[in-house]
Amino acid sequence: MLSMVAEAATITVGSNGSDFTSIQEAIDIANPGDKILVYSGSYYENLDVNKQLILYGVDTGIGIPTISAKGCDNVITLSADGCLIVGFEIKDSGNWFLSDSGIKVISNNNIIAYNNICNNSNGIFLMDSNNNTIINNSINHNDIGIFMGDSRNELFYVGPPGSSNNIIIGNNISNNWDGILFWNSNDNSIINNDISFNEMGVDIYDHSANNKVMNNEIVYNLDCGVIIWNSNNSNNIVADNLIHYNDVGISFCCSKLCNSDLQDSKENIITDNIIVYNTMRGIVVPDKLGRNIIDEIKNNNRIDSTIGVYNCDSSVCPATPHISVTIKTSPEGANIYIDEKNLGITPKTVYFSVGGNFSLNLSKDGYEIYGMDLIVPMEKEDNEMIFVLKRL
Repeated sequence: MLSMVAEAATITVGSNGSDFTSIQEAIDIANPGDKILVYSGSYYENLDVNKQLILYGVDTGIGIPTISAKGCDNVITLSADGCLIVGFEIKDSGNWFLSDSGIKVISNNNIIAYNNICNNSNGIFLMDSNNNTIINNSINHNDIGIFMGDSRNELFYVGPPGSSNNIIIGNNISNNWDGILFWNSNDNSIINNDISFNEMGVDIYDHSANNKVMNNEIVYNLDCGVIIWNSNNSNNIVADNLIHYNDVGISFCCSKLCNSDLQDSKENIITDNIIVYNTMRGIVVPDKLGRNIIDEIKNNNRIDSTIGVYNCDSSVCPATPHISVTIKTSPEGANIYIDEKNLGITPKTVYFSVGGNFSLNLSKDGYEIYGMDLIVPMEKEDNEMIFVLKRL
């Protein structure tokens, strides 16, 4: 008896000449293992990928395809294992931070690569989700860039881990409230990412253990570069990172609750980091963690001598004011690059945790590129700058 195995099909989505005009229609008709090619255009859908598929965005010359939820629910839900999502702009989820996401992953062994994920409540939410790879994405202007958690959504829950053995590598994670948030999640790896201009860079929280944060550039975050709290005996490793120009480089407590019994975070490994040029402190350690951990951190990391390790012995740690610069152009809609990082389009208010000199470039199609040294004052104040662009 001969057994016949069907070959994987390729299904196209787009306008003229494609198999479908709706991505969800293509998903519904596809068989596991099929590839769906989505051509440039705007698709207003809430996708449920409920079978093993490849979704591949194809730029036909007018930009990568955009999928928008128009402010309602998740943009994409991955409910089947082994999916591949590549080459999309994924935006405009609903605004419930414990659920609504650009990509909500409730399955395992998926790959999410080369996407622009923006303007969502959560950029990517791994919920009870394991063994995924998130690689080379731009994840910006979300409430939380990447959220690794569980379906219980209970503060200070002690129980089985939520999301485990995920690899986050080579992503640009910027201009979010939390860049990356671990919530009761273990054995994940954060490697070689650019984590910048968020409120919090990496937030390791609520009994998260055995996570590795290594070889990242964690810079210009308005509060903490890395915060580890309520994660006792957890063996999280923060190593070989460049951590600078944040308010605080690394903190072992929520900055306003340093003496709360809920904030203990012991038995974590902080080593071989460069922790310099942070505005407030290099590292903030609560008194009750003891002198030994402070000495160990000092000995194993390069830290500013002037603002190195701060022993937080009061119930409220001091805060550092932020400096804002509102950048406007005539005409509006120019891309803003500060130190070669794209921070959005004009008009936009950019926040700095430290003053100094920065490179500023403004670009807009049909106009000359405007470049200059941006001097941000050291003291807290609101600043506004207006630039007139010249036509080509």
